[in-house]
Amino acid sequence: MQLATVFRERRINPNSILTTVALIVLMGIGSYFNTSHYDREGWEGFFEFNELRANINDYNLVRSDSEAVQNSSLSANDFEMLRTWNYADRKVFSIDVLRALGAFTLDNYFRLDRVQTFARYLQPEYLFLSMLVALVVFFSGGFRDSLFQFALSSILFFGLGLLLKMPDRVGDAIILQPLMLVRPRHVSKRKLTLTLLSMLILAFSYHKISAKKIELTNENKQLSERLKTLRSMPLDLVVLWGPMLRIEFVHPLDSLESFRMINLFGLGATSQSPFNDYWMERLGFDDIYLYTLNNSRTAIIADEARISILKQYYMERYGLRTNARSIEPWLFQIYEVNHQP
Repeated sequence: MQLATVFRERRINPNSILTTVALIVLMGIGSYFNTSHYDREGWEGFFEFNELRANINDYNLVRSDSEAVQNSSLSANDFEMLRTWNYADRKVFSIDVLRALGAFTLDNYFRLDRVQTFARYLQPEYLFLSMLVALVVFFSGGFRDSLFQFALSSILFFGLGLLLKMPDRVGDAIILQPLMLVRPRHVSKRKLTLTLLSMLILAFSYHKISAKKIELTNENKQLSERLKTLRSMPLDLVVLWGPMLRIEFVHPLDSLESFRMINLFGLGATSQSPFNDYWMERLGFDDIYLYTLNNSRTAIIADEARISILKQYYMERYGLRTNARSIEPWLFQIYEVNHQP
């Protein structure tokens, strides 16, 4: 009885406890489904499109001798190698393996690519519903206020939950909850604050997702153009060092066909360096980088910083002074510069 009196004096709705419990349950359910679908890493790295590892997590659900793996033309050894790959390993995948991996991914897990996932949350109906929830919260009142608070705060939290895959969206729900647990009466400053804050957060979320969708669409276009450029070049070997081709971005494009035009070796991790060439030797290259010297039909995909390290490597290991001819801002050919040792 005394507790209820304290609640009334402080204008706190006793049913807010129920609301709080419901929100915690909703958060737990959302966390469970997200974590179970994206392995133990949960939301972490969900939108890190620049690494193939985002796909590898799902492969843990598939046996290497399964029919799906065999239909993709991946050998059991190749599949196990891909599935257990992490950035610290120095592993090299041929174009055939990468292409088979792309086909397997398309057929089994990513029929809707991540850009379409963003587009799903950009539907006008979703934005309208979110704004409507904020307005109903503003105009709710009377003896039904508790029911409105419970139902609408849960709905609004669920809507924000769709955005919680983005780590910086977690703070939005944390900001909203204290406002929702206070029992407003009629048109109050707290109701007004809640409504305006809800609209602001949802509008900002819409803007941020729109910007991300545009960014990913541009990435798609850029990669498509790069693959077309590679396809038009008389190259026998393209070496990736550092910036991996974004396999997820390859899927919506016709770039798997473009891949057939080149012989591609991916050097696995972003930490890969020319000082670790064990895997290249296993493929028959004493030094894959030395092989690229003065060879007009080979090129290296890297950035300026890695090219500088590579030139230092040639000097320290072979005493060779080299230069790099930029074919594109991201594609280089290496050649030896005549000089006196």
